[in-house]
Amino acid sequence: VNDYASIFYIRTNGNLSRDQQKQVISVFKQFDHEITPTIVPLGNIYKAKFVKDEQVFKMVSWGTYLAILLSFVGILSLSVLNVDRRTKEIGIRKVVGSSEAEIIGILLGETLLLITIASLFAFGVSYYLLSQWLNHFALKISLHAGYFIISGLLAFVIVLLAGGGGGGGGGGV
Repeated sequence: VNDYASIFYIRTNGNLSRDQQKQVISVFKQFDHEITPTIVPLGNIYKAKFVKDEQVFKMVSWGTYLAILLSFVGILSLSVLNVDRRTKEIGIRKVVGSSEAEIIGILLGETLLLITIASLFAFGVSYYLLSQWLNHFALKISLHAGYFIISGLLAFVIVLLAGGGGGGGGGGV
């Protein structure tokens, strides 16, 4: 028995009904009475191939959510520590006439500078790693600056929420 023609692909517009499947099987039975065809939609085969990728995506997504939460808590605690450490300076600035917005701006300035430097470093490393990883796929996806700008803006929003909340409530500004 030759196994050269054991798989046939039939292109259809949509899924085959039961009657259409029986018609296809009857055509094959005309040529080989012993054939026992199994009809499997091609979409199911491709879904099975990408199950592992979907699991990795879910795992990475949950890791990302956890990292965002931890960075929020870390920045909040650093802001509270910074305000506590600079309580005398904040008091002097208040006596001299600085507004709360100016003091919070000064306190957040250092953190935003560090986030900017860290983001630039992270963008370079992630661009290199993502481009290497995406080269292994048949369908090519080009990386553009929008992905990195959105992630950088998200980092700034986290800093502003955590740092602004910590700066406003931690030291009695």
